[in-house]
Amino acid sequence: PFTIPPGTKLSPRADLWLLLVLACAVSVGSLADASSPSSSSLFGSGSWNGGGQERSSDEKLALVLSSLAFLISTFVAVAYRYGPTRFHLTRGKGERLVSLGLLALVVAGTGIVMTASGGSGNGNGNYGSHGDYIAVTANSIWNTNLFYSQWTVLFTVGYIAGDLLTTENHFGTVSKDYVPTNHIARLWFVFLLAAVSMGGVSSNLVNGPLCQGTYLKQTTLCSNALAAAVLGFLNFVL
Repeated sequence: PFTIPPGTKLSPRADLWLLLVLACAVSVGSLADASSPSSSSLFGSGSWNGGGQERSSDEKLALVLSSLAFLISTFVAVAYRYGPTRFHLTRGKGERLVSLGLLALVVAGTGIVMTASGGSGNGNGNYGSHGDYIAVTANSIWNTNLFYSQWTVLFTVGYIAGDLLTTENHFGTVSKDYVPTNHIARLWFVFLLAAVSMGGVSSNLVNGPLCQGTYLKQTTLCSNALAAAVLGFLNFVL
């Protein structure tokens, strides 16, 4: 059951699921490390190791969503390596439904990680995972590993979902000379996801503290963010 039939190979998606597992692992590890309470419970509350703050509800939810994404992607990646589970997963709409559900989880998690509050802050502008943001502050990246791994997770699962929605061959194994014909359609799906991401992140910046007030809205940063939000919306419509 662990061998591949002669003349065939695993679908290219098999390696993408492995990439997704690695990216999810980095994301979960970064979240757990950056928001690790002093208590022994991974998802429990407790004081920060030196910060005196409890893990916020946003950080707990982000950690739960990232952990679910890691477990689901690991299941699919392992299932691809075992004949019976690969057959049942890919013969119908199973893998497609899993990828769409996972995409919804990741979109929700990315929105929280990139925009939501991560604590109460101290009122002195000291933001970050232990302050008001999880992966980014108002104008910079706070947690580099989490920032890049979360984007990698989002676009990897988006690429997988786009492939499954546009491919003519959804099976787990393909012939060795198989050449997919959905390159353009798949990239359009990823482009749609990128447009939504650009519009969402830019809109959050425009509505954030750096662009509040008449004078701040006229800064180059806010003007560029507004332009990016408009372009993201137009790209989404196109």
